Amino acid sequence: LTRAHVAGEIEPASFLAQQETYLGKKLVAGFYELAWEDSRGGSLLAATMVGQTRLLEAGDRLIFSTTGTLHLFAISGLHITGMAVALVWLGRKCRLSDRVGGVIALSTLWIYVEVTGGTPSACRAWIMAACILACTVLQRRSNPLQGLFLSCVITLVLDPQAATDAGFQLSY
Repeated sequence: LTRAHVAGEIEPASFLAQQETYLGKKLVAGFYELAWEDSRGGSLLAATMVGQTRLLEAGDRLIFSTTGTLHLFAISGLHITGMAVALVWLGRKCRLSDRVGGVIALSTLWIYVEVTGGTPSACRAWIMAACILACTVLQRRSNPLQGLFLSCVITLVLDPQAATDAGFQLSY
């Protein structure tokens, strides 16, 4: 240890990062409660909605790994789309205007993407949802193909290296 030197110090987490961690823990705890105290069902629901396979019980993780279906737990477009549809539906049930409901849905979706780790596939799906919901907020007709194209362009502008990612190539 005589030749060791300090390479740097870890800074404390920002307030936003602390809040994301707190919300993530509350979200996981809520999913366990939704499963009516069934630990196996709670772990399955939490792992599915938060995208963390470590929440699965060891036996379940082995089963999903052996069958090659562990990738179903990755937060992707399916999760974001389901959440977007549910939030828009909830906004309409609460009789919110399309503008207010769209803004609330986009904000809530972004928080969900951040809490679940902000994976590239979830960010791509959020950008596409944002393009489609922005049309609702601006009271324009939406075209899913234009949303897909615009999300591709925005993703490449933000991260040109994304074009080399297999997930990006398969998404578009």
